[in-house]
Amino acid sequence: MPLLSCCGIQALFSPARAPVEPVAELSVCSGCGCITTELGGSRKGPPKCQHCLRKEDEELLGPSGEEQRRLDAVAGVLDVVSWNHFKPGEQPAQVLDWLYLGDLKEALDLDLLKSKGINAVLNVMNWWQLCSTLPEYYEGLADFYADNMDFEMVETEDCMSFDLVGSKWGEVEAVLEQWRRAGKTVLINCKAGHNRSACFCVCWLMVHERMSLPLALQHVLSVRGSVLSNNGFRLQLVRLAQDLEQEDLGRDPDHDSEKEDVRSDFVSQICAEESALQVQELDGLVRGIAAVSVDESAN
Repeated sequence: MPLLSCCGIQALFSPARAPVEPVAELSVCSGCGCITTELGGSRKGPPKCQHCLRKEDEELLGPSGEEQRRLDAVAGVLDVVSWNHFKPGEQPAQVLDWLYLGDLKEALDLDLLKSKGINAVLNVMNWWQLCSTLPEYYEGLADFYADNMDFEMVETEDCMSFDLVGSKWGEVEAVLEQWRRAGKTVLINCKAGHNRSACFCVCWLMVHERMSLPLALQHVLSVRGSVLSNNGFRLQLVRLAQDLEQEDLGRDPDHDSEKEDVRSDFVSQICAEESALQVQELDGLVRGIAAVSVDESAN
């Protein structure tokens, strides 16, 4: 990781950028000079476009060459949608048949939760953030949910330097697994349902549903809209994906076959749709190459 200035260190520990509302008219990015309707606050001066803001964060994070290649692929999935494309369709977002992704407002709407059959809530905010948002719940939300559903809170922070996956995924995974085995329908939420809870949903899809990182991101994006503007969390997901790939290299084929059978019908359908799309794309590529070859032969 490169040496950081005081401003760089402060940026790492600052709250991650939230989704930004697009401006009404076209504006010029102060970084690359592109013309866009979507500019976000830069830590280094005037507003910049999504691409420049990501590069600004990655300069602080210092990924390796391979990690950078994968981060570019992640951006190719997440950054193709507008910042304003958030919470499409019915919310909270159904990630799996038993798992929903939402924000604090949705998590506090008991009628909404009951309408979805949700009977367990995992809040991944932190106490200070909860108190500043809802001072009346300074003692926590356990009493709020006591007579209605199971509740757990795993305290996290939404800043680039926070080791969300390394320090908190194991704890979140254990709660989710316990509730899944008990037949619960679960909502996982942070304040906005955009960074922390979305990151944990992607972790679950990769670890337990054997999804690739791009497919897991695409699925969460499709049901929740713009997610994971925290580029530190993106890098952590890239590293988790690399660790899982290394585990796969050493896995016994019989064990791997058994693991595949754990996939739910819900996820199997998603994976099948991705495979069909990849076949269509490959067929189109082959046809395109063939067409170019015919043209060159004719000339």
